[in-house]
This record gives sequence, C-alpha cells and structure tokens, in this order.
Amino acid sequence: MLIWFWMQHGLAEPVEPLAIHEWRLPNQPARERGMEAYFATHYGPDAPKYLEPKMVVLHWTGVSTASSTWNTFASATLGGRRDIRRAGSVNVSAHFLVDRDGTIHRLLPEDSFARHCIGFNHISIGVENVGGTKGQPLTEDQVDSNVRLIQDLQIRYMLKHMSQYLIMISSLKIRISIKRLLVT
Repeated sequence: MLIWFWMQHGLAEPVEPLAIHEWRLPNQPARERGMEAYFATHYGPDAPKYLEPKMVVLHWTGVSTASSTWNTFASATLGGRRDIRRAGSVNVSAHFLVDRDGTIHRLLPEDSFARHCIGFNHISIGVENVGGTKGQPLTEDQVDSNVRLIQDLQIRYMLKHMSQYLIMISSLKIRISIKRLLVT
C-alpha cells in the first residue's frame, strides 16, 4: 500500500452544515482499555492520555457495505488479523465511516483513540471509506463527503495552526479530488 503525505496550506470552509449520522461502535470502555494497553506497550510511561488531532488519515475498506465494516470494527478485541496481532489485541477502527452514497457515520467519539494507522493513532482522526478497490472505486459522493468532513475537522480542530499532514492510503480518486482541499 502506498501512502502520500500532503502538506496543508490553508483552510477551506464548507458551504453548508455537515450532516453526520451517529452509528457508534459498541464496547467503548473495553476499546479504551485496549488502547491504553496498546499505548503502554508502544510508548511506555510517556503514553499519550488524550487524542490531540494534528492530521486526518483516509482509508478504504475494500469491502462493499458499511454494515460489514461496522461489524468488523464492532468487537473491541482484534480478530483474524495475524499480521498486526503482535502489536496489541485492541481491534482496528476509525472515527468516521463514509458510505457509498456519501453518508458520513461517526463510529467513535472524536476525542477517543482509534487503532487505524501505525505510529499516528495518538495524533490522527481516522476516516474509512466503503469500497475503494478497482472493482468498486470510491464514488463522487464519497469524495465530496471526504472533502467536506476534512474541511469541518480543519475548522473544529484548528488544523491550520498545526504542522499537519493529510495521509491518504492509495486511491486515485482521492488523490485527484483531494486537491480541492489545498488552498495556497
């Protein structure tokens, strides 16, 4: 998987209020305990206690429905991912999920940690997009929702005042369309 880092050079304001559908993942207390253990293992006594967003990380699920993604994230304990299990038992998740029709779902409280990007979980807000494969590329509605969500997060977390990057996990449609966010 390729990762691109884009430096943010300004703040673009959304044109209308952003609609976010609440679809919270269950087991939040267990997930928080799992993240505490995860951070203690990786950071020791200097483990972060609070999320201080400095970046947004965009992902794609590779699956065809929001409900299958939600079901994968629902357990607080990681299942099946042998490739990352040694790093900790807390399940992967994200703060937001963008469905094929552009609906934005909030899965976790924005001030909680999500396990979504190795090395950046303590300073990033994670956004998953349903699909994103060659056979099911991101839709224009998804791209538009990603742009609007990132603009909203920039405003609410004053990301223009931080040294931040937008990390995009390889998706041509996002790479091309995300340029709408960059204001020089």
